[in-house]
Amino acid sequence: MIRDETELDKKIAIHHITGMATEKLRKMSEVVFQKTNTKIDIYTTVRNQGKDRERTTYGMIISEGGKTYKEVLSKVKAIVKTNSSVDAVRSIKSTKDGKLLLTIEKNQDALTNIHKALKDDKSGLKTKRLGIDRYETLHIRGLEADSTAEDIIQSIRETVGNWEEDNKLSELRPLNNDTLAATITLKSDYAETLTEQGFLRVGLVKCRLEKRLNIKRCIKCWSYEHTAEKCEGTDRSKHCFKCGGSDHSSKECTNDESCPICKEQGHKAGTMKCPEFKAALKHLNKPDWRKG
Repeated sequence: MIRDETELDKKIAIHHITGMATEKLRKMSEVVFQKTNTKIDIYTTVRNQGKDRERTTYGMIISEGGKTYKEVLSKVKAIVKTNSSVDAVRSIKSTKDGKLLLTIEKNQDALTNIHKALKDDKSGLKTKRLGIDRYETLHIRGLEADSTAEDIIQSIRETVGNWEEDNKLSELRPLNNDTLAATITLKSDYAETLTEQGFLRVGLVKCRLEKRLNIKRCIKCWSYEHTAEKCEGTDRSKHCFKCGGSDHSSKECTNDESCPICKEQGHKAGTMKCPEFKAALKHLNKPDWRKG
C-alpha cells in the first residue's frame, strides 16, 4: 500500500495521469492519506483540471455485407445529403477494416436523425453508434415512508450538481420495514459520484445505494462462465426459457419451471433461486484487489 510505503514522509508528490480528472485524484489521495500528517502535492499539465476531457463529436460505423467502402459511401451520401441534420456532419472516412466512419458534431438530435434515416432506408446498411453517453442504474433503499420523487431528485441535484431530462426515476416501492426503495438511471459519471460517496441523503437519512450488476450470460448455452464466442456447450438458443425444453417456446410452455444450468426443478434459469446464478452474482460483487 502506498500509505504504508510513505508513512514517514512529510510530503510526497503525485503526478497526474491522463484519463483521470484531477479532482478525482485529489479525492482519492485524501481518502488514502486521511488521519496522517503527510502533505500531498499534485502536479498536472491539464488545463481543465476539474473535469475529464469531454468528447466533441459523435460517430457511426456503417457497413454492408459484401459491399466495398465506395459502394457503402455512395448509399450513405444519398441518404444523408437530404437529411435535416446534414450540416452536423464533420467527416466521412474508412476504418482499418474497411468500414465507413461517419463523424458528426456532438449533437444528440442530429445523431438520432441521421441514424434513423439510415435504418429506415432498409437498404441493408448496418450501423453502430459511437460516443453516446453511457448510463448506469442504481437502487436506492431505506427511504423514509413519506419520501417523494422530488425529494430524491433534489438530493441528486445537490450531490452531483444536476438532474438531466434523460435521467429516469422509477416509482417508489414499499419495503417490509415501512421504508421505500426506488431505482434511478443516470449518466455514468453521475452514478460514479454517487457510488463513491456510498449513500444518498434524502430527508433525514442516508439511503443505501447499490449499482445494478449485469451478469454476462452465454446466449447459446445460457452458462454464466463464458460468452457465445467461446461456447462449446449445448445450443439452447431456441429452447424454452421456462423449462429448458427444446420442442416449444416459453409462450407455449405449460410445464413446471426447471433450470437446465443447475439441473434443479422449481425455478427457471437466471433467477435468485438458481445456485449457479447466485454464484455468478457473488463473483461479480467480489472486489478486484488487483486494481488500485
